[in-house]
Amino acid sequence: MGLFGLGKKKEADKVEEKVTQAVAAKTDVTGAPDLQSNNKRRLIVACGSGVATSQAIASKVKSMLQNDGIDYPVEAVDYKSIKTELKSASIYLYIAKPDDEVLEQAKALGVNVFAGVPFLTGMGADQIYSDIKDLTK
Repeated sequence: MGLFGLGKKKEADKVEEKVTQAVAAKTDVTGAPDLQSNNKRRLIVACGSGVATSQAIASKVKSMLQNDGIDYPVEAVDYKSIKTELKSASIYLYIAKPDDEVLEQAKALGVNVFAGVPFLTGMGADQIYSDIKDLTK
């Protein structure tokens, strides 16, 4: 590799380091507060298309929260966009178990992850909902 390629790699490493530090410090890469992460209050439900199953579960969870007097944003999303969606979420309900990379990203971002299928079957939904309710206060 020539000198020009080496310089680009070093520059890329510096940018990656700044982004990593910014995420950890909840700032943007310039050092300014990252408003998106400071307002990270959203529950997302993800399935393959973001239409049928995730929409049904999102609607059910939103209704349960409203019945308990809790106003909390709930949104159905498609799994293809999950890495982007996690950045503005605080709670993630999955339909199919996400891959390790997504789970690691969620952990790094401080996103709480729960199974969503119990909201369809009714089995185990009470405990998960109780945990979600505690997180929305």
